[in-house]
Amino acid sequence: MRSYLLQNINMSNLNYVVMLVALTFVSGLCNADTIYIRLNNFISDEVVLSCMSEGGFVTHIAPNYFFVWRFPIGKTEHCRAEWKGLHASFIAYDPQYDGKGADLFWFAKKEGLFHSFDDRSFDKNVSWVKS
Repeated sequence: MRSYLLQNINMSNLNYVVMLVALTFVSGLCNADTIYIRLNNFISDEVVLSCMSEGGFVTHIAPNYFFVWRFPIGKTEHCRAEWKGLHASFIAYDPQYDGKGADLFWFAKKEGLFHSFDDRSFDKNVSWVKS
């Protein structure tokens, strides 16, 4: 009888371990279909960011701050940044260009908006134009 009880308890613990591992794996897969996009504001004034896809949003990014949002992989994210009567329309995420894996980084500077895949080397993507 004692052996049966110990075996039952051990099987029960094993079931919990298997369920925990399965839930961890599944939750990891749930995030596999999204990408994180980050916009850093390196301008001495506030930048207003608005994106139209997936219900859209508008946010104000203070100087030397950043904003991060999640976006579904495979869809295109169209955005517009505004600063002191200027604007820059850009595609924050393009699945054809940006791929499916890495997160994306953007810098807002006085010269325009810069894009990066690694948060180290940035290429100018778009210039500011008068609104």
